[in-house]
Amino acid sequence: MEMPHEKIKPFMPLPPREFVGRGGACALLEGAEFFSSGGAALLRALELSNLKGRLWLPHYFCPKLGALLAKVYSLSFYEDLPGESAPRFESLKARPGDAVLVLNCFGLGNFGAWKEWRISNGGAILIEDHSHAPFSRWAMESDADFKFASLRKVLPLPDGAYLKGRGMRPSPFFARAGSMQPFAAEALAAAALDAAGVDARSRYYSAESMLVSSRKISRMSAYSLELLYMLDLSSMARRRLENAGIFSKALGKSENFSMLNIPENSGRFAFDFYYPVIRCRDSSLRDKLYAHLRREGIFAAIYWGSMGPCASEPARSLSSRTFVVPIDFRHTAADAIKAAEAFSDFL
Repeated sequence: MEMPHEKIKPFMPLPPREFVGRGGACALLEGAEFFSSGGAALLRALELSNLKGRLWLPHYFCPKLGALLAKVYSLSFYEDLPGESAPRFESLKARPGDAVLVLNCFGLGNFGAWKEWRISNGGAILIEDHSHAPFSRWAMESDADFKFASLRKVLPLPDGAYLKGRGMRPSPFFARAGSMQPFAAEALAAAALDAAGVDARSRYYSAESMLVSSRKISRMSAYSLELLYMLDLSSMARRRLENAGIFSKALGKSENFSMLNIPENSGRFAFDFYYPVIRCRDSSLRDKLYAHLRREGIFAAIYWGSMGPCASEPARSLSSRTFVVPIDFRHTAADAIKAAEAFSDFL
């Protein structure tokens, strides 16, 4: 089967012209501080919280960011697996003065469960990471102590993240843009080369390497912040959800894999949806299917390839069987159908 050459890939492109120029104000961006990355926003939140206790992270979490945080804070871990109905709160023993990082992983997190938990754990500092669904209903309605989101995971931006805090007065310095960080310049160069038909994967990977090694709390670039307010966020989110729905229907059901976030079950609120998340029967099948998709021009993303020493066995097991198919606003219905057909070809 002939697939579009490297059409479906996790690297963000230059912004498609059809989504530029019709942007509108988003309530989540009002009164926010803006940073170059989600990691920078998190470090800022922890700095503002004046954390004295431990920092609790979910076992299913980016190991590179976890390793960076371990150099500065005392860490503990709890279980919250995407696809389960609620976090395993029995594993979360936070005390007053501790900070708990909540990850709305793949947009599948349980907002209601965390609201209930907080009623009896008001002494803990709650920090929410909405990077997989930056403008979701949860992110909009939450009154967490801090909430942040990396924007470059779902938007055609080389850098950018917002941070909001309950009662926080944004710093004039962080409320405005700054110069572009080296990782963002590298990512933007990669997107430009990609648009010219050049294989720029090495530059994208270089940008990621630069980012994960940085502990700098840096501002969002002027380029990305200006572009953010020009993007038609609603249309992009609807296109993402529509393509995911087409993919889901074409994919059908299989005993070999399942889709964790079926679009029809998302409540049809487009901002709640990330990418199609596929969970395979076992790790061997996942690896073979992942390799097959790459040969077909579909570059799926694994969260996370190496979970690190602090991950639990359930987190490792889920990571070894899961990947994300990055179908979004840049794709057509035909792209979504062809991606699903690649699964059928493999089976």
